Amino acid sequence: MNKNKEIKKMLLITTVTVLAFTALLTMPFTSAQKMQEPQIDIYISDITFSNDEPADGDVITISATIVNNASFDVNNISISFYVDYEEIGNKTGINMEANGTAIQNIEWIAESGDHTISAILSIDDMALMDTQTSEDIFVTLGDISTLIYALLLIILIIFGIAVVPSVLRRLKDGNSKRGM
Repeated sequence: MNKNKEIKKMLLITTVTVLAFTALLTMPFTSAQKMQEPQIDIYISDITFSNDEPADGDVITISATIVNNASFDVNNISISFYVDYEEIGNKTGINMEANGTAIQNIEWIAESGDHTISAILSIDDMALMDTQTSEDIFVTLGDISTLIYALLLIILIIFGIAVVPSVLRRLKDGNSKRGM
């Protein structure tokens, strides 16, 4: 029995030692996890357009305001711009001071219809999905007065095609009757 007690005692000591050693190994790892880099607080506050009522073919400037609310500088920021979820361009290598703002612009040739303009930030080529911001814009077919003139011209051409043959026929018939 003495031998069994000794084995149980050795087993208990071994178990306690293994548990203590495991606890010691995980403590520095847990502490290292708690000492992660500070949370980056960066976002796009708004998207604006150089012309809020563009016509088809107009070149408009899309501007995005980036805000860095962090208490430290953030470097190597990129911003990608999208029209209807297709990328139209990006700006890279943006460096921002702590608690700073920056405006980034891109030009776009407007196409008629309703569009969703979006922008999203990346740091070191890693997209920050929670920074995506969107704004809708409607692009008209073109200058309204030009459209009205074009419609009037089309109406005159159609009217001419429909009426001129009839007038010519009457003139011809009138000349035929006079000749008799």
